[in-house]
Formats: sequence, structure tokens, C-alpha cells
Amino acid sequence: MTELDSNSRHVGVIIPAYNAKQWIGETVRSVLSQTHHNLQLLVVDDGSTDGTFDYAARATADDSRARVHRIVNGGTSHARNTGASLCREAEFLLFLDHDDLLIPNAIRTLVEVLLREPSCIAAHGMCGLIDSHGAVINECWRWQYDQAEDEARKFRADTPRMTDLAMFGVRNAIATTGQVLIPAEEFAREQFNPRYPIVQDWDLWRRLARHGPMAMTAETVLFHRKHPQSAGSNRDQTRQDRVSMQRNTAGAGFSPSQIQLLNSMHRSSERRRMGVLTQEMKEKLRRGAWSLAVKSALGAMLSGLQSIRGVPTIR
Repeated sequence: MTELDSNSRHVGVIIPAYNAKQWIGETVRSVLSQTHHNLQLLVVDDGSTDGTFDYAARATADDSRARVHRIVNGGTSHARNTGASLCREAEFLLFLDHDDLLIPNAIRTLVEVLLREPSCIAAHGMCGLIDSHGAVINECWRWQYDQAEDEARKFRADTPRMTDLAMFGVRNAIATTGQVLIPAEEFAREQFNPRYPIVQDWDLWRRLARHGPMAMTAETVLFHRKHPQSAGSNRDQTRQDRVSMQRNTAGAGFSPSQIQLLNSMHRSSERRRMGVLTQEMKEKLRRGAWSLAVKSALGAMLSGLQSIRGVPTIR
């Protein structure tokens, strides 16, 4: 593969933005400064009330590859899907959160990785972490990926060099959407599901993985910004989304063997969670924290029920 091969591929970058004026300019600049020049950038203003549209318009004004599109507020999934439908010429798509930053060669790296693995349905890299002010917390944060790999290893005989369905069984192996480059034709048959406010990306990766693995590079391609408003900070909603996603597995087109794999992984995870919560309950009872002990007990009972039910075989 030559450099011309990868540079000739047209990439559409979609940034869903809701009340994002604080970071949208910096995020836009991280896209427009890519070493891969054959791209289009679409900022989808999801009905912001803080002037995000104007901030994004100023950030994109001097580059003909970029534009801003305003829609009525419908949530991040809707904004991402709308953006993808408007990037009609793109061969590949990348969905970047409004507060994350691509490193300069991110798109070129992901395109090259995917072109080397034509059997894969997407390609992803690793992410680093920055704080709300842009200070680097971690140059290459692999914890989420490594935890998913540890879980997957218990349910397969080998360790593939690609990211397969088992990597998304009970954890999301990928921290944020901007790490992933997806062929437009692959995305067109799945898309983001608005049903899941928090785990919409995890749900998409699982459904894509029905068709094949993702190619992976250990290179950092993005800095993910951690701050109190980050979507993943809402643990209760994340848990609720995760359980709902598991319950709807059978209706998402997975094969019987894939459902069996996800079922086994889900039950194993819930059994471990039940054990952890049971220990927490005992410790809280020992300290006389009765109300907290009851909460842990209820959580343990719920996990026990989930470990018995597993993933339903009908919707």
C-alpha cells in the first residue's frame, strides 16, 4: 500500500455538539490539522442554547472542507446518524465527541490500518486522557481495553490480534467513538440506537462485531477529555443502559452461537458483581451502616437474578 492509496480515501468526521462552546473550537482544529487531508468535517449542532453554532461556525469558516449543520435537539445518537447521512461522499466515517482531540496523524493511521485488513469491519486505536484544561493525564490509557481483553480471554481458546465480539461482551473495549474508523457502508446497515443514552457506542460496536472483528493499532490516536460532565460519569444510567442492551441481544440479529457467548459472559459478570456486593453488604453491616447494607443486598439480589436469567433468547 502506498501513501497515495490511503490519502485518496475520503473520510467524513462527524462531531455531535450540544452546548459545547467551551471545547468545540479546539476539537475542530484537531480535525482540520490532520495529516490526512482528504476529509470533510461536519459539526452537528444538536439544538444548543449556549451559542455553540456560532462558535463552531467561526472555527470552520476558513476551511472549505468543514461546515456546521443545525438540528432540533434529538440526542447524540440522532445527531451522529444525521451527520453520517449528510456525509454522502465519505468512504469512511469517524464520530468525534465535541470535547476530544485527535492527534495529527490519527486519521491517516486508522485508514492505513483498515486498508491492511480488508476483512475487518472497522479499525480503532488507543486513547490518551486529558483533563478539562487539556493537561495530559495519561499518554496511552489502555485500562478499558485491557480489562475487556481479560474478560474475553476466559471465553475463547486463543488471543486474536483483532478486536472481536468477545471484547464487547461485558465491557466496552473502546473508551470513545473517536478512536474508531468505520466504512460508511458498514455503518449504513447498523447506525447508533437512540434507545441507549450512555452506551450507544458500545451497542453499535457489538452489532458491528456480528459481521467481523475490528482491526486494532496500539498507537494513541486521540486524547479523551475527562470532566464531571462526561457521559460515562453517570453510573446509574450506564448500568441501566447495559442491562437493557443485554436484554435486547436476541432481537439485535446475533447468531445462536453469538448469543450463547454473550449469555455466558453476562452471567459470569453478574455472578462476580453479586460476590462483590455481598462482601460490601457484610462490611456495611459490621459498621452498622444499615441503609447502605440494604442497598448492597438489593444490588446483589439483582445481580443474582441476572446471572440466572442471562441474555433472553426471545425479545
